[in-house]
Amino acid sequence: MAASLPDLCLKSIFKELEDDLKSQYAFILINRHWCLSVISELWRNPFDSCNKKDQNVKIIDTYLKCLPQDMRDEIGVQSIKSLTAATFDYPSFLRHINDSSIFYSARCWATEKFPVDYESQSNVSHKIQEMLCKLFVSSSTAIKGITIDCEHSINIFSLPGAKKSLSQLEIFNCRIYRNVGCLPEILESALGISKKVQNLDVWLSSEENMGTTIENMSKFIESQRNLKVILIGSSEDDFPILWQSTLMHVDTLVHIQISSIIFNPSPFQLYDLALFKNLEILEIEYCDNFIFSDYNQMESSSFQKMKRISLKTCRDFPSHFIEVLFSQAKENMLQVELFGLEDYESIFQSCIKHCKKITRFHGSIVIQQTTLLLEMLKTCKELQDILIEDLSHEPERVCTSIAFFDPNNFIRQLGEAMPTNVHMLTLKINWVFTAKSLDDLFKKFKATNLRILDFSGLSFISDDHLEVIIKRCGGKSKELYLTHSYYFSDEVIEKAQNSFRKVVFVKDQSLSNELDDFDDFDDYDDLMLDEILSLQMEDEFIYGCYQDDYGELYGSYYDDSEGEEEEEEEGELYSDDNSGYADSEKDDDDYDSEQS
Repeated sequence: MAASLPDLCLKSIFKELEDDLKSQYAFILINRHWCLSVISELWRNPFDSCNKKDQNVKIIDTYLKCLPQDMRDEIGVQSIKSLTAATFDYPSFLRHINDSSIFYSARCWATEKFPVDYESQSNVSHKIQEMLCKLFVSSSTAIKGITIDCEHSINIFSLPGAKKSLSQLEIFNCRIYRNVGCLPEILESALGISKKVQNLDVWLSSEENMGTTIENMSKFIESQRNLKVILIGSSEDDFPILWQSTLMHVDTLVHIQISSIIFNPSPFQLYDLALFKNLEILEIEYCDNFIFSDYNQMESSSFQKMKRISLKTCRDFPSHFIEVLFSQAKENMLQVELFGLEDYESIFQSCIKHCKKITRFHGSIVIQQTTLLLEMLKTCKELQDILIEDLSHEPERVCTSIAFFDPNNFIRQLGEAMPTNVHMLTLKINWVFTAKSLDDLFKKFKATNLRILDFSGLSFISDDHLEVIIKRCGGKSKELYLTHSYYFSDEVIEKAQNSFRKVVFVKDQSLSNELDDFDDFDDYDDLMLDEILSLQMEDEFIYGCYQDDYGELYGSYYDDSEGEEEEEEEGELYSDDNSGYADSEKDDDDYDSEQS
């Protein structure tokens, strides 16, 4: 019966298990129908799923088999001219084009084929990128997303077949950190083709003259018919132009993010945000210089659909804006994330008064605000996800004695205030508390619904604390995140690994030290450095590889959270030997005969 499930059912199954590579590999072996269905899903965006050099080489090898003979000849590498054709039409499955990922993979392939010939590496990398982009644009009729973020970009909107394959584009990501390259030409060409973009990510940071680029980007924003999500990062001089184009979509936008802008000399008028009638998500991070005036003229319907607000490190942000937003959104507000703000007292009071149904609270506080925090936790009984961070938190610094504040008493009170629905609790504080106080917390807070406990920000946790956690929170369906493994004895670590489904020891160190984990890093130019940094700052990514014609999956999960990396212990939580992924290789002929 399962062998003949409709495609819609199969897509639903694959969607539920999209991060389970082991299960996806098993699907390939059921029959040809399941195999073709899952292969098409796996190859929707393979470049962004493979980030090891050898995996990228395999991706390129597969796509080179799909190139017509004239394109192979144009690349000019003898070894690819006689490649056998691939079993599947892999390019037709592609749904997202990321030019930097394609170039990165091509560069990995070229460095392996020409290890000491740097001129050939460069020439072949660009040729492969160009030929593959031509292939993707001409072969795929349903490309949904494009990412442009490197100086080696090519104008794919000018390639044959672009008008057909890119007309249904829904996602447009443009992140330029250095040279703008041919971005002005790309935007000009895109104006006449892609008018259905719903999700637009604009990050333009360059020392070059951005006049034409900003003008064309502004026109591109205005030309969209149903823009729903926009993320803007730019210089203070360019932002007003982009923002005026954004204001053309006050009826459709539901999600706005503004990042890393110092509004100078003119402050950003927060009243403009009230004009967006259907706004549901507002994110502002690392910005400075705001003003909130004319709010008396604000319509009563403003912000009433707001579901989430996230403010991070915005100096001198007007707390009155948050109060007004809470009073307008009322119980529609579900998620609140506030970091680095200065006036929490009025914000907590407003939240307690108007937003009693929030399910997530992530915030940084100071000691003087703990009483209000506890009151809010008692009031908002539907909270499920809580993150509490000390505003002055430093991972390796602890405070054992604080005037007029008893950390042990706070932890006990936290247990009393914690809603019973909480399934994720994260603490990042310097306030040292004893194992006895932690035990009191879990006695008062029945952790029956707790699924994730993150104490990776507590550098003072000891064996005694971990024993309490095992006793009160252990369960095979739960995840535990802690600091360095050397804070604990091997015996207690083993007990924790036997009690929790997943135990992760997060090592505190700077992002630059993590680059040591990448092999052959010296072979890459500055572009590769930018690429690796951007990948690591995405919080999480999966090492996976889809091997040609058999769909074999290789990989391990790498979890990175704010510059911290997962550290494998003696009892390795993720073992390649036990991953369940296939480790045999079959050529095209073997695969074809098996399928027949």
